[in-house]
Amino acid sequence: MDMSFFWSFPDQKVLTSCLKKFLDKNELDAVEAFLIEQGPEKVKGVGVENLPDYVQNLKVMGELLEEKGRQEQVWQDLEHVFQKLSEKIYSEEIQELMKKKENYETLKLGMDAYVSYLVGLYERVFQKK
Repeated sequence: MDMSFFWSFPDQKVLTSCLKKFLDKNELDAVEAFLIEQGPEKVKGVGVENLPDYVQNLKVMGELLEEKGRQEQVWQDLEHVFQKLSEKIYSEEIQELMKKKENYETLKLGMDAYVSYLVGLYERVFQKK
């Protein structure tokens, strides 16, 4: 796509407004809008108009996605190992704290319940003295 018309557009505010409308109507994709907004001095877009580069980019993207899948599996395996280790290493109280934190972070536990739990834990641990 030849972006020279957009790059030479005299009123950047109007251009930005038009870009938003084009995006909303799916007349431009995010990459095209980015190329228009940044201009030729900041970024160069290469795509289907240069078929060998496009094919190479697709190949590299496929390799990255394959590697991402392998890495995600490794991380899942490590998380499983750490979970099993934590059950052997940490006290039940620490394990409960970790579970409450995880539930709060994944929105399975509301802030009020989480804060109440933390206040109760603080009182049990530090008020004993």
